[in-house]
Amino acid sequence: MYFFAGLKEAAGQEKWEIDREEISIGELRREAAAAFPEAAEVIGRSMMAVNEEFASDSELVTSSDNAAFLPPVSGG
Repeated sequence: MYFFAGLKEAAGQEKWEIDREEISIGELRREAAAAFPEAAEVIGRSMMAVNEEFASDSELVTSSDNAAFLPPVSGG
């Protein structure tokens, strides 16, 4: 799983691996928030992408998928 933008800085790393064959996005979000408490707020507000497609918390991710947290951004 990959972290992007400010979430990468908050987590202190770009890539995180967990030892699960299959997990829901919601479970992945909870595990990431527990593993990176300093980034938990942003993880909770981030969109998830699986294989470059947006995914909901009920969708499953397998060990062969590419998953990424995409934090909210603002511009002007």
